[in-house]
Amino acid sequence: MPREDFCGTGKSAPAILAKEMLILIGLQIGASTRVLSELIGISPSALSRRHDAARLKVRDSANISKLASEIIQHYKSGED
Repeated sequence: MPREDFCGTGKSAPAILAKEMLILIGLQIGASTRVLSELIGISPSALSRRHDAARLKVRDSANISKLASEIIQHYKSGED
């Protein structure tokens, strides 16, 4: 995904899902809200709302839950 689509105010479904997964997993592995909000280019309050939305999506969707688990496994394995 191009950086322009990911960072900033993009509203496409893939961009939103990518942001939410980064937020959800980033916070789970210890990243700070401030660092994530600066990285993604959104305010800390918007980051908090995206985190809440991501948690609901993971809870309500087996596919998204599986995606989050696979991302975490990939991160923990140290693979590129």
